[in-house]
Amino acid sequence: MIKLQPVPNKKMKKLREEMGLTQAEVATKLEMPLSSYAMIEAGYRRNPRREVQKKIANFYSCTVDELFFDDDVHETRTLPEAKAG
Repeated sequence: MIKLQPVPNKKMKKLREEMGLTQAEVATKLEMPLSSYAMIEAGYRRNPRREVQKKIANFYSCTVDELFFDDDVHETRTLPEAKAG
């Protein structure tokens, strides 16, 4: 079984840092647990519930697609080749 590593949401982090905010400050403003916000930004939850996606996108004044699904949001990840046999 291949275990995938989390892929951070670079756009969320960039926007947050441009605003000069910590993850805790954003989580407080969004009225969500810090752990939930941090896991989304760190890539442990790549596709949170739609209402959470909308809430975060609205906070950053962008669309859900821009924040969660654009090509530049997540780093490109290649899977290791399967061994023949």
